[in-house]
Amino acid sequence: GFADDVLRVTDALKLERFFVGGHSIGGMIAIELSGHRPSAIRGAISLEGWTHYEVQRNAFGDVTATTLNAEQEAKRLAARARVRDNLTDEQLVEFASVWRRWNGLPILNSTNVPILELWGDRGRAAPSRATMRIPDRANIRLEWLKGASHSQLIERPAEVAAHINQFIKEIDPYRSTPD
Repeated sequence: GFADDVLRVTDALKLERFFVGGHSIGGMIAIELSGHRPSAIRGAISLEGWTHYEVQRNAFGDVTATTLNAEQEAKRLAARARVRDNLTDEQLVEFASVWRRWNGLPILNSTNVPILELWGDRGRAAPSRATMRIPDRANIRLEWLKGASHSQLIERPAEVAAHINQFIKEIDPYRSTPD
């Protein structure tokens, strides 16, 4: 449903080819869009977008501790509160359950859309592609941010931006600045 919402917006804007990207469920939506309308997607950027709910447990075990400092954790909690304050209880339940029903592996196995998967290693050895349920295909780039967590956008915004800019530049080397 989220992917369909995005496509309604891109259709209304008459966008024919575009990059998509997101963090967490947003990364899952970017992957889903690569399966819905691959001819329109120039590239998909998935920042910690789980390919399946079991990945968290299988790849990172019981590591739930954040690598954020106190200031970063306060920013994360404030952003979370802003989102939660704008959702009904029913929407929160649905939002929290989406990732348990979704499986991105069939899309990743079949799409030819260039995909950037960016993950924080949580200060541990990076899990294998099989554990992450990210196929080893030429169009899928898997990058790791050492010492970062699920909150990589708060922890390492410049590093995340550099990875995204490099990905876009490689797909469209003539673009002077990404849009």
